[in-house]
Amino acid sequence: MKSKLYKKFRASKYSHPTHMIKGSGNAKGKTVVGTESALQEIQQKLGRTISVHHIEKNKGQWIFCEKKGA
Repeated sequence: MKSKLYKKFRASKYSHPTHMIKGSGNAKGKTVVGTESALQEIQQKLGRTISVHHIEKNKGQWIFCEKKGA
């Protein structure tokens, strides 16, 4: 059933996993969260920024919900 309140944009968790970047020497590593890279890809495809109200997490997808009319 379609939502009457939200526009939903989906991205795969398998193509945007959360992963660690290892640093070498004095450089520190960092954790790259999958939702950040997924949101950047969706915004790039749409050509605009999304005002994310909340994020739903299914087994294989990140779902970004934006309020309709916003």
